[in-house]
Amino acid sequence: VHCMCTACALHLHPSLHAPPLRAHPQLTAPVPALAPPQSPKARNHLKRVAKMQFLAEMADDFEQGWLMLADVYIGGGKYDLAEELCRRCLASNKSCAKAWEFLGVVKEKEMSYKDAASHYENAWKYENESSAAVGYKLSFNYLKAKKYVDAIDVCHKVLQQFPDYPKIRKDVLEKARQALKP
Repeated sequence: VHCMCTACALHLHPSLHAPPLRAHPQLTAPVPALAPPQSPKARNHLKRVAKMQFLAEMADDFEQGWLMLADVYIGGGKYDLAEELCRRCLASNKSCAKAWEFLGVVKEKEMSYKDAASHYENAWKYENESSAAVGYKLSFNYLKAKKYVDAIDVCHKVLQQFPDYPKIRKDVLEKARQALKP
């Protein structure tokens, strides 16, 4: 499973070894060629970040750490842990499109297509309807949830912005149109 930050790595700040109450580290930072998030060292660092006391002034760093760990958990099939991290992220930033998208992924993997579509709707909204990948996932889950007209509408929006995105036409649009025919 491809993690969102496969190309990224973590900068393990020395102050992380101090007790969490005294630590004011830069929690995460993408630094090429250190350690991919799937590595045990990086995963353990992200788990420490997840256990730290939330500091509002470092919200972006916490958000990045939570999302990276949620991505690792999704890849490992630990959907409940990933969902909890996404909800934490949304508690501090309701408009975090990536957290909504990950919640959609979790629900889709659990074959709860209506719930997945609901989460992808939020991700699509907070991406300003400009992500072909999120639009595809939303339309696909509408199709699975038998919301054919909604699936077609999203396909049209995606194809309007990304006319060379053939996957959505074949996988969703044609099937949704076919399902509407008597």
